[in-house]
Amino acid sequence: EYINNLHFSDDDLDYLRSLNLFSEGFLNFLKDFKFTGDIYAVEEGTVMFPGEPIITVKAPLYQAQLIETALLTIVNFQSLIATKASRVCYAAQGDPVLEFGLRRAQGPDAGTYGARAAMIAGCIGTSNVYLAKKWNVTPVGTMAHEWIMCTGQGNHKYNPAYSNWYALDAWVKEYGVLNGIALTDTITTDCFLKDFQLTYSTLFS
Repeated sequence: EYINNLHFSDDDLDYLRSLNLFSEGFLNFLKDFKFTGDIYAVEEGTVMFPGEPIITVKAPLYQAQLIETALLTIVNFQSLIATKASRVCYAAQGDPVLEFGLRRAQGPDAGTYGARAAMIAGCIGTSNVYLAKKWNVTPVGTMAHEWIMCTGQGNHKYNPAYSNWYALDAWVKEYGVLNGIALTDTITTDCFLKDFQLTYSTLFS
């Protein structure tokens, strides 16, 4: 999509002209720019190894140089995320792995395409609802930190253990214990898990 739509608009050319770095002949040359080369690449989702060429660009030098940065940023980042996700999925030994990277990504595009790369590598769901809708994958989420803070602390503001407990109890009553993912990375994780197990163990085999 990037390659097929790559061109220089009048606004682009006006900006380049304002830099006083390029001749008018060169700017006129860019006005008719179109990528005419060929790109060979491994199929998306293919396992890649160090030292193995994954993309080959055959084109006039100026065309190849112009697309180089875009290709690198697209492929490097997404293959990085796919590699990490693949290792996590492998370590999970068949247990489901979910992708929750949007809040930590370097911007919305990185969050969306990073999530897509994680799904390609084996994750079965994502917290990125935009991605889930666009590529028809499963949207998933957990109990929010805000839920614990807002629901629990109103009952026991100065006791985190009770705060977690009230938040958990309200969450289960609202959503059902089997229809969500409990958030356990709280101040009192051990206490939270113990309470959860003691209270709801009859619902699990």
